[in-house]
Amino acid sequence: MVVARHARQVHEPEDLWLLRTDARRYELLRGTVYVTPELNEDEHALWSTLAWHLLDYARPLNLEVLPGEQRCRAGKYTELAPDIVVVPHVERAGIFPVFEPIRSVVLAIDIGRADASDAARHRHTAFIRSGGCEWWSVDPLTRSVEIFRRGVGDATLEEREVVWQPVRGREALRLDLPALFAAVTFGQRQRKRNQRS
Repeated sequence: MVVARHARQVHEPEDLWLLRTDARRYELLRGTVYVTPELNEDEHALWSTLAWHLLDYARPLNLEVLPGEQRCRAGKYTELAPDIVVVPHVERAGIFPVFEPIRSVVLAIDIGRADASDAARHRHTAFIRSGGCEWWSVDPLTRSVEIFRRGVGDATLEEREVVWQPVRGREALRLDLPALFAAVTFGQRQRKRNQRS
């Protein structure tokens, strides 16, 4: 369950460092801290599969795939933590910055937790309004992806295929969703078999 903490007190991104004491996700939305459980085993398998697909596609386009704790900041009172972030490649001195400005994020992906609240499900609104390009809400239960794009009014719900083309004139990434979710399901079955033997 997503819990709004300290709703009466306005927080800033620096406050999140004091609150983070475990593997849960801590985010700031208009000054309110939201805490989400960490990915469960099935959601983590989906996260890993998606990250590998994106890594193979993004490298030749000079894009970086930053899975995990990469923060996306928009102003003083909003800091989001999508499960996967794709940004333009920048030469770094071996250390990734603590956060990326949302305006520099090409793609943000959120693996939907089964027990997420309405507030957590609508983080994409803050992301798009702050200048982010594209947000995918991946739902393992319905085996679908809801896509929010800057400049496009309504979200699209994809159940068959996701097509992503961040660079015009370059080949698009095509994700076959039934195959993607089936591969994750197969991995779950295989792990269960291995645990029994």
